[in-house]
Amino acid sequence: MDTAGSSTTASMAIAAHYDRLFETHHMSATGVEWPSDAIHHAVFDGLLRDVRLHRALSVLDVGCGYGALIGYLESRGCAPRRYLGVEVSRLALAAAQDRWPANCRFLLGDFSREDFEVEADFDLAVCAGALVHFVDPDGLHIATMIDKMLQASPCVVFNVISDADADAGYADPPVSGEPYVLGIPQLERVLDRLSGKWPTLQWHTHCAQTWPRSTDVFVRLTR
Repeated sequence: MDTAGSSTTASMAIAAHYDRLFETHHMSATGVEWPSDAIHHAVFDGLLRDVRLHRALSVLDVGCGYGALIGYLESRGCAPRRYLGVEVSRLALAAAQDRWPANCRFLLGDFSREDFEVEADFDLAVCAGALVHFVDPDGLHIATMIDKMLQASPCVVFNVISDADADAGYADPPVSGEPYVLGIPQLERVLDRLSGKWPTLQWHTHCAQTWPRSTDVFVRLTR
């Protein structure tokens, strides 16, 4: 199986999917496939629940959409000192570049690609929703994404959809037609694999039902 080729194809499909959404819904929660601003903010609450936020924070935002995390942090009185957003949707990224101040930078591209590089000195790496898409059956894509975030920051937070909702019909037909729920045992196998490279890696998880029909697993990693 050509894992790299299938990952690239999936990434292109995901980018096209989000471009279509943004064309229809523009700069809004639904434009980046969240049902509402309230749910989008609830996900940020879950991701950052155990993270100490402060005004001097430097943030890497993987799958940043139009940069909603910046507005969320500003609402908490913690506008980031430095911010880099990475996004596959060119339309969402263009909107983000127009909206946010000059200290907020944005890059268009697939963060999981080996040749996609970012600087490695962020206080925090955030991935809100970008790991819910099915790309490969063995978790290599998720492991690569998490590993690259750990290279960029000693603290990484992300969410996945729990397999507690596997019977609720969660799938992503516009992209791959495959389920994008992830069981805790599968997630732990991915993290165990990464602990070989990061021997001091620690992780903490908690679950919350943020969407009406899904349970999110929120993960915080420290190395």
